[in-house]
Amino acid sequence: MLVSTREHGNNDGPVEFRSYRIIDAVVTEEDVTITPKEESI
Repeated sequence: MLVSTREHGNNDGPVEFRSYRIIDAVVTEEDVTITPKEESI
């Protein structure tokens, strides 16, 4: 799996977070879900 983060130029704004899977030289993009970390009590 290759994970890439890339900013949108020099402008403020969101950062892209994308994931790719490479199997037998075939590259497919995977969905990424980011969940908040639970805090310990």
